[in-house]
Amino acid sequence: MGMPIRVAISATSPLCFEGLVRILRGDPTLSIVPDMLTMDKLPVYMARREADIALIHVSDGISSMSWIQIEQLCPNAKVVLLLPRPHSATVTRALAAGVMGILTEGATRTPAVFEAVHAVAAGSLWCEPDALSQNGHPPSPRPSHREGEVLALIRQGLSNRKIADHLCISERTVKSHVNRLFQKFQLTNRVQLAVSTRDRPPNLP
Repeated sequence: MGMPIRVAISATSPLCFEGLVRILRGDPTLSIVPDMLTMDKLPVYMARREADIALIHVSDGISSMSWIQIEQLCPNAKVVLLLPRPHSATVTRALAAGVMGILTEGATRTPAVFEAVHAVAAGSLWCEPDALSQNGHPPSPRPSHREGEVLALIRQGLSNRKIADHLCISERTVKSHVNRLFQKFQLTNRVQLAVSTRDRPPNLP
């Protein structure tokens, strides 16, 4: 067994924190930070690389200050957001901010919470289907075979440069494929693209 995945939790109350700790300890491959971290302390804690995942439980109404803190945290940390329910505007903003995992509170009673933590720790994006179904995504279009290859690599978290190297094409060509994917799926960034197509078989149009 490899090193455990270290999970830091920011919860809305000590009771929520204790419940999440109890649930996550059901997976022996996870190591839970014993202290509940506030949103003020979480960025510093993650910057010191004292945890691999930041699991943030938020209330129905996320304050403007909390959004700023989440947006500042995401570029340097792997964040999983736990929501009471999948509000469309909240899911959209979270994906745009760079949140890598989105769960609803109901998922904590299912294996989905463990799937999300493991996927995000591995560098993948994970979004609960219920959250996506409430997010107003249009029916899936059919990308070309090459666009399907690019899409599969985007879902693995690869940059345009790495995708170009992997497919032996120019970075400019990759950007062109990515832009066409944005247009076809009516999305605006690669995070949304990755999570909204994660149930599509890789490399298949």
